[in-house]
Amino acid sequence: MSEPDLSVELESLKIQITPGATEVLLNSNVPQAMLVKEIKKRWEKDTTALTVKDAIDLMLNSDKYVQLSRKLHKELKEKVEEISSVPRILRRTYFTLKRLEAPISAGQVSQITHRKTSTERVYLNKLAKAGLVKKVTTKKNKIHYSIIKLK
Repeated sequence: MSEPDLSVELESLKIQITPGATEVLLNSNVPQAMLVKEIKKRWEKDTTALTVKDAIDLMLNSDKYVQLSRKLHKELKEKVEEISSVPRILRRTYFTLKRLEAPISAGQVSQITHRKTSTERVYLNKLAKAGLVKKVTTKKNKIHYSIIKLK
């Protein structure tokens, strides 16, 4: 059975989906069939729109991304030792990106971590300086951050 086309599936659902949410879902590494199933399950009886925050929440809570290994903690600790800021906060930002595996803006990260976008930008820039995150400028000149795959 072939993988369904997520954009077609999303259009066929009679659910209001914000443009940003569609973009986040399409950039996701979570199997698309699973996302469609989850969306149908959660939003069939709900009249509210599917927002960026909901899309990110769907990905973060999918079985594929719930488990984070000790190796990841160790890898991050080694890389971030020279960063003077609070490691726990940085770790949360990093894990958020690691689990999404999709380029994301500081504003979207702040929606998940419930911190100010400006604060989140500082942490993301520190992670970029440590070589864990790369900054990508989109076509619309927005800055997105994504994880650099470590060997």
